[in-house]
Amino acid sequence: MEVYIEDIFIDNFIINFILLYTTAKIMHLDAKWWQLALSTILGVGASILTLFITITGFALIGFKLLLSILMVLCICRAPSYQKFFLSYLSFLCLTFIIGGACLALALTVGEVFISESGQVSYSLALPMGIIIGVAFGFGYLITKLFVSLKNRLMRQNFMFSATLNGVKIKAFLDTGNRLCDPASGKPITIISYEYFEKIFKDVSLATIIMRKKSDKLRDMHFIKASTIAPDARDIMVFCVDTLNLSQNKEKITIKNALLGLSFANLGKSLDCGLLLNPLLLNGEYNE
Repeated sequence: MEVYIEDIFIDNFIINFILLYTTAKIMHLDAKWWQLALSTILGVGASILTLFITITGFALIGFKLLLSILMVLCICRAPSYQKFFLSYLSFLCLTFIIGGACLALALTVGEVFISESGQVSYSLALPMGIIIGVAFGFGYLITKLFVSLKNRLMRQNFMFSATLNGVKIKAFLDTGNRLCDPASGKPITIISYEYFEKIFKDVSLATIIMRKKSDKLRDMHFIKASTIAPDARDIMVFCVDTLNLSQNKEKITIKNALLGLSFANLGKSLDCGLLLNPLLLNGEYNE
């Protein structure tokens, strides 16, 4: 039977890349795309080399085991012995699984040929790599879609609609926000500067930076923000008369709410303008 080098190249490149990419994901390896490509090309080159040299029996098994070690080393960045060993076992297990799937597919819809040297070939309408690649790509897209929908549904449970001084703001319930005012003990909700400047137009940035008192901000003062991050700067805290929250049909009104100003881009990272303190929802501070 004739064996075409281009088919071997396509098969090995696609399948080896899938094996290496999946191994890196399972083992949480910080493998770059160029490392995956280099390792894949190494495997392809070795497969083409076996067409021109005769390796059989235990020599062939040893050659493939050594090749797989080199391929895994290409995607491991300064690994520990344990990390490399587990990554290597994962790669071998995935190889057996995908190899078995390829063999089953060839036996089902094509023919399989084994030469005297142990070289396995097949007869299919399309290269095996393309079939496996399409199946993997479809599964990858379905997985990404499922994860995206799952994350969106989870985020929706933590999203509120807030109204502050007549301005509507998206609010995210941040379970990690436990920032409280040392003086009053009240929980502090973080507001982004993007919305702060829309609501409090008369308060200049220079006033905040210079820590000048403003009659537009009630009970304005600065506190340490070490609960947010150990090296965080002091943040400005002030009081508002009313903060209205709603989620679905539930409405919550918070009187004399404390807000802390943040210059972080909450809209880009969390698609919101407020980070709610979960203590606000325990009934003590709301109506």
